[in-house]
Amino acid sequence: MKIAIDIDGVLTDLELFMETEGEKFVGHPVVDHNGYDIDTKFNASKETKEAFWDAKFRDYIINAPFKDKVSEITNKLHEDGNEIFIITSRKWHPEYGFKTKEDMTAANLKSLRQANIYFDHYVEAPFPKVKETKDLKIDIFLEDNPTNVIELEKVTKVLLFDAFYNRHVNGKNIHRIH
Repeated sequence: MKIAIDIDGVLTDLELFMETEGEKFVGHPVVDHNGYDIDTKFNASKETKEAFWDAKFRDYIINAPFKDKVSEITNKLHEDGNEIFIITSRKWHPEYGFKTKEDMTAANLKSLRQANIYFDHYVEAPFPKVKETKDLKIDIFLEDNPTNVIELEKVTKVLLFDAFYNRHVNGKNIHRIH
């Protein structure tokens, strides 16, 4: 079986990072735990959101807090004969602290390896990852982003990693996991 896995919010604890680092950055506690990004979590401007990610994205990639047991899960999926695709929409911008896109990709791969995450293929794809999912004939996609999930369910089965910001999402091809 071909299984695609997103990084942010599935393998890493994106919520924890945003809420912990965001509070320090904006200077006040989270306003809306259901928010998906800094602007909605902290009722901040788009400019504040962009400044946060310009300042913190490199640190997030290099030191991302991986969720418990994700290494064991990816290794078990591999042992069971599945083909594992890491498909991420992480985008390179010069403001993010990496000189080139290749430097950012290398940092992504290094952090995955340091966390002992098993994968056969690494793919960088634009939101909502539908074209790559179809082209690669992915059977199951592990995802958390509400927009991506809604689009991905049209072309494959989705295991939705439960988070405050995606509790409103459901569908016939979406299966929520905790």
